Order: sequence, then C-alpha cells, then structure tokens
Amino acid sequence: MTAETSSAIVLVQSFRAPTNRKVASIILRFNRLPGKIMALLLAAFVLASCGSSPAASPNSKSTTTATYKSGSKSRAPAVTEVRRASSCYPSSLHSNIVNQGAAGGTDTLVISLRNVSHRTCELVGYPDVQMLRGSRHIPITLVRSTNPLGSVSRLRVTPVVVPRNAHAFLLLSYGNVSGTGGNKGCVFMNSLEIGVPGHRGWVPIWKGVDAPICDQGVFVSPFTARDPLPNTR
Repeated sequence: MTAETSSAIVLVQSFRAPTNRKVASIILRFNRLPGKIMALLLAAFVLASCGSSPAASPNSKSTTTATYKSGSKSRAPAVTEVRRASSCYPSSLHSNIVNQGAAGGTDTLVISLRNVSHRTCELVGYPDVQMLRGSRHIPITLVRSTNPLGSVSRLRVTPVVVPRNAHAFLLLSYGNVSGTGGNKGCVFMNSLEIGVPGHRGWVPIWKGVDAPICDQGVFVSPFTARDPLPNTR
C-alpha cells in the first residue's frame, strides 16, 4: 500500500465523523493528494453521506395529522329557534255568534273570535265564561269538556294560532229547560262574556233579552281553529 493510498483511507475515515480539531489537518492532507485520489475521496464522501440517513422500516406506520390555523373553528349549522306566538289579549279579539241552535232543551252557540290586532297571537285551552243580568254576575256551574252538549264530535285541546284578521272558535251550550219542566229553578242572564286564560278583561259576546240557564250548567269547549258545527248552518 502506497503512502498516498494510506492517507486517503485515513481521510475517508475522518470524514465519517469529523470534529473541529481534525478540520485543519484534513484540509492540509487533502490538498497534498494527487487528482485521482482526490476524486476517489469525493465519491466516497458522497456515498457515505447518502447512507448516513436511516431508511424507513417497511413495517413502520405512517400517521397523518391534520393541522388547523389558529383561531379557525368549525361551525355547526345554525339552529333556528321556532318561537310560539304570544297569547291573544281580550282587547285584540272581536266576537260574533256564527252558529246557534236549540234542541232537546239545550241552547248551543258557536262563537267566533277574530284577531283585530296587528300581530299573530295564540289561544290555548279553555276560555272562562261569565254570565250577567245587568251588572249582576249569575252563578253558574262551568263544565270544560272536549265533548260538550250539542257538539257532534270530540274536540282536541291544542294551541290555536290566530293570524291577523283570522278567526278562532269555541262552542258553548247550556240547558234552557229545568228537569221539572219549564223555567222553574233556572237563572236568567242577558249578557255573556268570554275570558282568555292568563289575561284580565273580558270579550263581550252577546247582550239582549233574558235567557234561562237551567239544571245542567254551562258547557264550554276548548278553542278550536275551525267551526265545531260546520254542517249545521
């Protein structure tokens, strides 16, 4: 082995793990070598550098991590809240008797309530009923029923949304003949008013001649969206 070859081997070994102390001596030795030896050393250095990085194991798993910009958030779909209409005020309702009948000692009234306000409102449940004779309240037994006297089918208790100028309905029935016959034991009223649950004040329904209210009491239906007696007109 020649001196030049021996020096080249030493240089290659030195390139694998060079330190600060060896840098100056490596440069001096490298400059003294012939051209061919220098070329061989460069090639060996390149190969050693390429093999220094460990190859990925064929059994190693690859993991991809999603990155997001700071401050960015995924947004859930907007939820639109469905709001119920507020309750109808008595002052916003105009009443009318749209259907009336008398059979078997029972008077039946279908009362329409029109929303005369500028907003949609809602009626839920049963109305209050007040009967008077002049300014005096008539004591009555009020029976709230989904199948009051005179109704042709059972009604449901459900919220009734009343847009502006639309109508809601209720059915009112009472006996007009006492169980003993005639008007004995009956009370008389000449005005009728309806109350809205949760509100003060009354909606005037009717005012006129005396009408008897007899044994069975007064039956009232829940508010409905349609005339409960549409085929009796």
